[in-house]
Amino acid sequence: LEFSVRAMEHGLVFTKKAYFKDGWNLLDFLVLSLSWIDETGWFQKGNTGKVIRLARALRPLRLMKRNEGLRLVIDALLRTLTPVLYVIIFTIFTFMVFGLIGMGLFGGKFKSCSDPSVAFPQGKADCLGWFLIDNGVAVPSSWRNPRFDFDTFGNSVQTLFQVMTFKYVNVIYQAMDVTDVDQSPQVNYSVYNGLFFVVYLIIGGLFVMNLFVGFIIDGFNANKGSSEKDIIFSRFNRQLYMYKPKYFKFRLPQNGVSVQARKLLEHRYFDVTSSLCVLINVTFMLVDHAGASQSFENMINSQNNFFYAVLLLEVCINLVGFGPGAFLNDNWKTFDLIIALGSSAGYMAQNDKVSQFSKSFRLFRIFKLMKMITPIRIILETLVSCLPQLANIVLLLVLVYSIFAVSFVQMFGTTRNGVRLGPTASFFSYESSLMTILQIVTGDEWQELVKDCGIQPPYCTPVFDDSVYGWREWKDFNLSFGDCGQSYSFIVFVVMKLVCEKVMLNLFIGMILDNFGFFTEEVGDSQDGDWSTGPTTEQTQLISQIFSLFDRQTGRAPISVLNRMMCVLPYPFGYRGKDGELVRNEDDDAIELLIRSELNVLVRLQRDMSILEKTESWKRFVPLFLLSEDVSETIKFEDYMRTIFLWRKHDLIPDMVRVMRNQRVDEVIFISYVILIVDLLKRAVGDRKRQRDLHTIQQLRSFRQWERGDQVQTIRNALVRDMVKQEKDAAKKHSKPLILLHVPASSRVKIELQPFDAEHYEVYEHAERIQDPSQELETFLHMITRYRAILQFLDPIHSVYGVVAADLSGCTWKGWRRREGRDGTLFHPSSFERSEYDKDWESISMAYNVEATLTSRPTYLILGEVTDLLCSLRQPGRLLLNLGLSRYEFLYRNLVADSGRAAHAEGSTARSVMQVIGYAPLELKFKDAEHLARKKVLVNQDVEVDAI
Repeated sequence: LEFSVRAMEHGLVFTKKAYFKDGWNLLDFLVLSLSWIDETGWFQKGNTGKVIRLARALRPLRLMKRNEGLRLVIDALLRTLTPVLYVIIFTIFTFMVFGLIGMGLFGGKFKSCSDPSVAFPQGKADCLGWFLIDNGVAVPSSWRNPRFDFDTFGNSVQTLFQVMTFKYVNVIYQAMDVTDVDQSPQVNYSVYNGLFFVVYLIIGGLFVMNLFVGFIIDGFNANKGSSEKDIIFSRFNRQLYMYKPKYFKFRLPQNGVSVQARKLLEHRYFDVTSSLCVLINVTFMLVDHAGASQSFENMINSQNNFFYAVLLLEVCINLVGFGPGAFLNDNWKTFDLIIALGSSAGYMAQNDKVSQFSKSFRLFRIFKLMKMITPIRIILETLVSCLPQLANIVLLLVLVYSIFAVSFVQMFGTTRNGVRLGPTASFFSYESSLMTILQIVTGDEWQELVKDCGIQPPYCTPVFDDSVYGWREWKDFNLSFGDCGQSYSFIVFVVMKLVCEKVMLNLFIGMILDNFGFFTEEVGDSQDGDWSTGPTTEQTQLISQIFSLFDRQTGRAPISVLNRMMCVLPYPFGYRGKDGELVRNEDDDAIELLIRSELNVLVRLQRDMSILEKTESWKRFVPLFLLSEDVSETIKFEDYMRTIFLWRKHDLIPDMVRVMRNQRVDEVIFISYVILIVDLLKRAVGDRKRQRDLHTIQQLRSFRQWERGDQVQTIRNALVRDMVKQEKDAAKKHSKPLILLHVPASSRVKIELQPFDAEHYEVYEHAERIQDPSQELETFLHMITRYRAILQFLDPIHSVYGVVAADLSGCTWKGWRRREGRDGTLFHPSSFERSEYDKDWESISMAYNVEATLTSRPTYLILGEVTDLLCSLRQPGRLLLNLGLSRYEFLYRNLVADSGRAAHAEGSTARSVMQVIGYAPLELKFKDAEHLARKKVLVNQDVEVDAI
């Protein structure tokens, strides 16, 4: 099914992503083909059927394709195949040379008589008759070879390979005892024959075999590249991963007790005291011994109890200071928690063995002392960094060993027992086969197993059937197998030794040396201001610290902070020089634009990946259980810094990376043109907005200047400040925010201001209508019920509109109140809640009617709400009407503003100021068809109207 789907999606051969163009797909197809042949039942008998059945062992290889970490290990291993092949060829030549020499020295001389009484100088001619063995049974004498010899080239190669794997003791003793052809051996007759094997062990055993280790390590080092630029670039990528900003997964508690606990834990003396307690405890545990006196046992128990209490106290302080999440944020705290739980289990268990075992848990705290010593800390960090790769290598070992185990079961599962093949080393089942392979890899006598698994007739039975004498008397059915081995057993075991021992086990050495090389390079690094050999560990850590200033503790930063970050990063990565001054070259602006362009490309790729992931059905349910922040618009630390490095230090970029980035660079250049155009448009819009804002600021400045110079407006501002002070005192008394003591308007009235021409109307002056200055407000409220109010703009912003008329007859002034002052009276809407039944107030807003020029419909300029009216006792007849934000609206809009800005605005919320200069008759419009042509009439106080 998988093959069909992939073939239909990508094609088989001729498409760009064809199925057969991928090596992993070819491996899948091979396993699929052999499995299909096995399932069909073809080739059931004979060697061909056995080979087909061996294909079952290859099925675990498909797992490698689906594990990314395992594929990286395989890729590193595949890079070693070519040099390993050269080593094998060199080894074959070594075998040929020493094999031929061995045939000349020892050919036919290893044979001896099975009868021990036939000794030197006797020989083959005297090996006749019968002799008795230890149990008294008479057996015939025979002239025979041991299980190894140099009689033929094949046997010579087998013996040399056995010696190469350091199974040489019996061989070298036999060679030192040889005398001549067809003559019995004599102890130490040819002592100097051992020099042949010494030379061969130096060349074959020590030199050739260690070549495998060297080339496998070279395969791991191939990840770094061969040139100096490759090594620098690979090391920089690794430094970015190792020293990227790390943040707590859980927030720290901010209460006072937790803050003090953290101060205690972060104090340098606390760390020293904790380490000293660990050292003393471990020292006491090391001097414990069997047969100790009772007083010594009491002392050991007392110090164990004391330091156990210290450990629990430290864990509890960590819990209080950092919260429960601390044990997931910090691995060392998790380590202490596990030690504490293990020790507690021993105290709770009523068992001496469990208690003694749990006490040994505290011995592991010695690892905390390692981080205080730099060389040991480097080793510890190396081992910890190896763990992810170690898991992949272990998985690869399990797969490879399982393949050989299953194969050996198929080939040698029914082979009869021999000298070594038996209960402790067999291939009868998968478990026993895997155990036997592990024994061979760890030094078991594999050469004996080779002989036992290669047994052939007449020493075994090929097939258990009627051809065997007496078979029917024992069984009434035939079997399809016998107890013989395979003639090619030596080749199979050699392949297994090379793959499982010389290659697979050396992967561990290559991995560890690769990590050690990284850390030892860090120790030997020296500071270089120009980064000629790449950044050091300290410089990378500084970059990480600077990045953390812009990532909001997420490990990711937006593109908008690029310029600010570059101004803080040290030269040559950024613009900050050694003395703290900015160092910018003429090309820096262009380079920064290219960096910004590539970061935009990365953001787009992340956005596309995010959209693709959301289309996967199983991920649609993830947000229901795990809400994650959208990070598609930000870039993680490694990609951000790598992009800056690629453009700022392009002289350190390897050639292979340059070739791979050709397509990306073309896209980046295109994006840079787009950004230039967008920036140009934004700059034009920004300039226009800036001019508009400057004009507004100038108007506000002129309004403030006029306001400070007008005596009546100054009185109004003083009354408003007194009102605000009273409201704040009331809010403080009720312990509530000021906004909660105000209520919104219950009704709203919109007044249209019309341009007024005094030549066509009879105007009654406001000052002439005032008989008593203290009753000026009442006079105004009475007049507007029968006349239109004639208003004149006083503030410099709206003074261009001149005189306007407003029909205020529809205003009820509900909820408006007087505030008496020494110099005047303020009439304002009271949104301040005084009682449960006094909450309603009317909002009155005004808009100026601007005649439209392109259409017949008028347009309106919103001036704001009427905030208050002021009658001045110092200047009677000068009634001012202020427009702007009502008190409630002002508080609502400044709810999130800072205190300084709000306090500055509380002095005056006015945006426009008008003075009442008089009154004019009301103006009505005809709506009926008979009088529609007359449009407007004036109504004075002497005309009666049936209905309005």
